[in-house]
Amino acid sequence: MAAPVLLAEKVKEEILTVGRRDFSKTIIQDNLYLGRKIIEGNLYFSETTLKGDLYLESLTLKGSLYLEGIIIEGDLYLEESIISGHLFLEGAIVKGNLRFNNAVLQGTLYLQGISIKGYLFMNTKDGPALIVVSPEMAPLVHWAVPHTPILVVKR
Repeated sequence: MAAPVLLAEKVKEEILTVGRRDFSKTIIQDNLYLGRKIIEGNLYFSETTLKGDLYLESLTLKGSLYLEGIIIEGDLYLEESIISGHLFLEGAIVKGNLRFNNAVLQGTLYLQGISIKGYLFMNTKDGPALIVVSPEMAPLVHWAVPHTPILVVKR
C-alpha cells in the first residue's frame, strides 16, 4: 500500500483544528509550519517524508516529538521551541540544517543513526537532560553541547 500524500497546509489544519497527532508513514508536500503554536500531546512523524522544511520554531509541545526515520528534504527548525517530553530523531535524514538554538527540551534527545547533510546548531536554553547518540555523531554533538551528558550506544 502506497504512503498517503498530504499537502503541508492540510497537515497543519488537521493538527490544529481536528486534533490529529499521527502522520507516520506519510508523504508531506511543501514546507510544514507549526511554529508559534501550543500543542497538547505527542506528535508523530515517524518514517514520514517531508518535501521541504519543517518549521517548529517557538512551538510549545506538551508531549514528545517522534521523528524516527523521517526524511526532511530541507531544514529542521526547533529554535525557541519548548518540548516537555522527549525528542526522537533515530535514523532521521535531514538534508539541510538542524537548528536547536535557544530551544528547551525537558526530556531526552535521541540521535542514534541520524544523518545531517547541513550543519547542527545546538545552543539550547535548557536541556536536554541527556543526549543518546551513535558513535559517529558523538564528537559533533559533544562539540555542539559540551556540558550536556551524552550516552553513546551502538544501533
